[in-house]
Amino acid sequence: HDGNAPNPSNPLQQYDVIYVGGALGVIHAAVMARLGYRVLLLERLPFGHMNREWNISRDEFQSLIDLGLFTAEEFESLIAREYVNGFHKFFDANNPSQAKAPVLQTPTVLNIAIDSEKILAMCGDKLRAAGGDIWDETEFQQADVYRDRAIVSSKHLPTGSDRQASGRLLIDAMGTASPIAWQLNGGRSFDS
Repeated sequence: HDGNAPNPSNPLQQYDVIYVGGALGVIHAAVMARLGYRVLLLERLPFGHMNREWNISRDEFQSLIDLGLFTAEEFESLIAREYVNGFHKFFDANNPSQAKAPVLQTPTVLNIAIDSEKILAMCGDKLRAAGGDIWDETEFQQADVYRDRAIVSSKHLPTGSDRQASGRLLIDAMGTASPIAWQLNGGRSFDS
């Protein structure tokens, strides 16, 4: 939409930032809430559940410690497994010997397996402690984007009730299945 959003008779909850997608989105959302922004996170599933571990490098995680989101002790408590080394080998069985690639050693790349449910719970607690809101079991329906804000429509799945919120910035953290990404890409998934 080109103009300002209509002023509804029922005032919407107002946020600075609305995140749609509560897995990796909660890390950024927690940082923004701690910086003083009014933050809402929408998650379609019960918040905090993930069916896999996440891998990261110590250097990458250090940025979250530097931002003040985690302490070094909290980071250590999130480690499910630390791998001594990793290696990569491209399939080249059909290549002549002079064209075969060597094994690439990566001892400090993505060698920390993080307990994903623990980091989600910790980030959710930090987001709420900083005044942020989490609407879990809430499915994104659509976003109406205006010059000065986006109005997000969603459905609370257990009750079937419609929920709306207004935000100055909408962040799509739904991943490759995002209906927003599909719309922007003409019905095609994106390739990162």
